[in-house]
Amino acid sequence: MLGKIEPDLQQNLFKTRLTELINMEHPLVKLADELYWDKMEKWHYGGSGRKAFI
Repeated sequence: MLGKIEPDLQQNLFKTRLTELINMEHPLVKLADELYWDKMEKWHYGGSGRKAFI
């Protein structure tokens, strides 16, 4: 008869919320909250979708 299988913590890696893995007090996380992402997307993509790769 097989014994009880011990839960592996690595199996729960993908069930963990991303906010639990990231240090929300890190300076780069705080900087990301300060950026105007919508303006950056318009500037980078020109408002018409992704740029062509040539």
